[in-house]
Amino acid sequence: MKKPKLKLQLLYEEPVELNPKKIKKSDDFKTMGLDILDKEKNNFTMEIEDQIDVNFKWKKKKADIDLDFLKKQSELTKGLENWIQRDKAYEAARDHTFVVDVKGESSAWDTKIEKVRSLFLASCLGIYTESPLAVHIPQTGLVIPIEDFHTFILGNMGDLLLASGWFNIILDEKSDDITVYTKGVAALGERDIELTMPKSEWEHAHNFVRNIAVYSLSTKLRKGDTTVDLNDKPYTIQRKYSDYLDYGVLELMKG
Repeated sequence: MKKPKLKLQLLYEEPVELNPKKIKKSDDFKTMGLDILDKEKNNFTMEIEDQIDVNFKWKKKKADIDLDFLKKQSELTKGLENWIQRDKAYEAARDHTFVVDVKGESSAWDTKIEKVRSLFLASCLGIYTESPLAVHIPQTGLVIPIEDFHTFILGNMGDLLLASGWFNIILDEKSDDITVYTKGVAALGERDIELTMPKSEWEHAHNFVRNIAVYSLSTKLRKGDTTVDLNDKPYTIQRKYSDYLDYGVLELMKG
């Protein structure tokens, strides 16, 4: 599997200027052992505790985001509780005018999930200094409104749930069925997951796929394994070439 590119974008409604000297002196980051490695106009790199290098580069233009896709996802997930508010994600993507690219690399951790964790941690240097509308993960197309980023990502920094901030959960309607699949789990070392169910089960399918994806990152899922039951029905795993992604995935099939 390919290594995660460790890149995210902070989406702002209007231009901001992140000052590395201001960040270093901030009360929020005094204990993090920050050093400024490089500074140019609209571009600087900082080091956190001799282990994480993070680069911030701002651009006076909008991020490359598929607004039609986001709008459709917000419609399909309307009413879903305890997860990312896709309607606010769409609004942030639509309304932002300014982007700060964040790229991070860590020498401290061995696993891909821990490297992603270090990127989210590094992004705090920008988020707490100048709060954006949302955070965008270009590799997976996920846009996370800033309030949800605080709740679901920064609030779970020590937990596998933070990986949900890296992979996207996408819904697609076909006839009377709905397919839910992940995008980005493969970059964390496991196969992405796909599940098709009746439309009436969309909320169960979404939460089920998310939970199984997070579970798979700590427990290897194999072809033929029986997963936990969904609505008292066992689901087994089959390998398939995805209709949505350009690689193989694990499909959850009713037993």
